[in-house]
Amino acid sequence: MPIKLSYFKDLNFNYILGGHFHSKFDIWQIDREKYFVYSGSPISITKKEIGKRKVNLFELGKPPIEYPLDTPYFEQVKIEFDPIKDFDPIKVVQDSLKNPPSYAKISLTTSGYLNNVAIGMSETKLKEKISEIIPENCIEVDYAFMDISEITEDDLFIKSLKKLDEGDYSEEKVKKMKELTIKSMMRMKL
Repeated sequence: MPIKLSYFKDLNFNYILGGHFHSKFDIWQIDREKYFVYSGSPISITKKEIGKRKVNLFELGKPPIEYPLDTPYFEQVKIEFDPIKDFDPIKVVQDSLKNPPSYAKISLTTSGYLNNVAIGMSETKLKEKISEIIPENCIEVDYAFMDISEITEDDLFIKSLKKLDEGDYSEEKVKKMKELTIKSMMRMKL
């Protein structure tokens, strides 16, 4: 049975400490000067325990405060490539992995689509280059991106993009329409 914060509202407590060892630290204010503190774990044990670990050292009568710990934890770095944008995928990966704490174990996922003609290298070569620059504490790399240069270099696709750019659409709508165009053309090419 799930527990609701409202269950604790009328109890004569200022702090309720709860939690599960394999979760993240969190604080909820139940009422004025009443808090539910979910402890989480001080060290990540599994890959599901993402993010810097935190602890609560509280003083009675004061709100709980979270303090970050310099302990081992897992961090997910997700990069989604956009075949329409002009970018250097190696630089994007380097910037995303810049200065990670040595005690963080990183899981890197690279997804999205690439125009290998525009970036000047094949999927295989890009994977090799990324492998060369990832730090030692990167324990897992998932290469989930895909070359769609056959589509992005297609005249119909180029005309579609031009029409989208000429239209008066929000940035979010343009992004969704580009994604739909890519997916539609991928189905046509298969």
